[in-house]
Amino acid sequence: EQPFFVVAGFYRPHLRWHLPAAEYAHYDERAVTPPRRTRRKPVDMPDVAWTTEGCHTLTTADHGTHVVDMDRPLGPAVARELRRGYFACVSWIDRLCGRVVDAVARVGAASQTIVVVSSDHGFHLGEQASWTKHTLFEHATRVPLLVKVPGATDAGRGGTSRGFADLVDIYHPS
Repeated sequence: EQPFFVVAGFYRPHLRWHLPAAEYAHYDERAVTPPRRTRRKPVDMPDVAWTTEGCHTLTTADHGTHVVDMDRPLGPAVARELRRGYFACVSWIDRLCGRVVDAVARVGAASQTIVVVSSDHGFHLGEQASWTKHTLFEHATRVPLLVKVPGATDAGRGGTSRGFADLVDIYHPS
């Protein structure tokens, strides 16, 4: 009867990859490729654009913990395992978002509910010899933004935009 606001936050995909083992089945480890040949740190790039915070240690079940040096990419086997884990996490979160949307429909609120899906940061998967989020490169700053508005984005009426969107605008009513 009354308007309401709900936030469903999902911690994944963040390291370590704790997720249902079945999610890995969607990604054959032999088919996951290492990142393209990485570039080195650009000349005169300010340090703030590429930090070496504590998150630059990565732990995998098969390969243990590694300290990541931005000028030395991880080996191909570790890189493939980390990329596979990230892809599996994203698929899992996609399924969880679908469960939230299904629950909204189940209670009869789909025709009056706006759904927004986004993230707080992007993620390097070995590009620029970097892992996680601690750069100002596009891989770390670009995030998904999906908006479902009843009557406006229904089948055949939605679309995509390559325009700039600022996530602050989602929370600021103006």
